[in-house]
Amino acid sequence: MAESKIIPCPSCDTLNRVPVARLGQGGKCGQCGKPLFTGEPIALSGGAFDRHAGADLPLLVDFWAEWCGPCKLVAPILEEIAGANPQIKIVKLNV
Repeated sequence: MAESKIIPCPSCDTLNRVPVARLGQGGKCGQCGKPLFTGEPIALSGGAFDRHAGADLPLLVDFWAEWCGPCKLVAPILEEIAGANPQIKIVKLNV
């Protein structure tokens, strides 16, 4: 059997098993049917963060604040990275 990774859905946080060979092809959540890879950073709450942090893909976390100037400067760069690389999940956590 091919190696697979456990990927949480960015919409409903359901855990989904995805073959490693198909990570770049997208995929849909088995529960809600929405895409597993959106190509943009995912905004998470504290509870959802725990579920995504325990998944099999590396996680890059942007701890940001609405009032933070440097956070606003980094946001477009993180969006570009998220769209170009399905092997890593980029999430945003408002602190």
